[in-house]
Amino acid sequence: MLTAHSSHAGTVRRRASEFADFARRQGTLHSMKLWRACYQQAVQSLAREAEHVTATATCEALFWEQKGGEYWISVTFGQPPAAPLH
Repeated sequence: MLTAHSSHAGTVRRRASEFADFARRQGTLHSMKLWRACYQQAVQSLAREAEHVTATATCEALFWEQKGGEYWISVTFGQPPAAPLH
């Protein structure tokens, strides 16, 4: 499944801050690497919500770009293989 949409930069920033705050409460040190990971998580999370994709779907490809006050997001989600029935 391929999705493409935009999200307001403030929404992405707030979600990334929530992920970063949680990580810091768990003992992760504040760093640029943490912020990059949190922004990626935020973008994926918002894309999942926008497209009603389950949390078990794998992110196969992700691109995002900030233009002005919007993030333009293109993401491909794949479904994990189903467990065989016995």
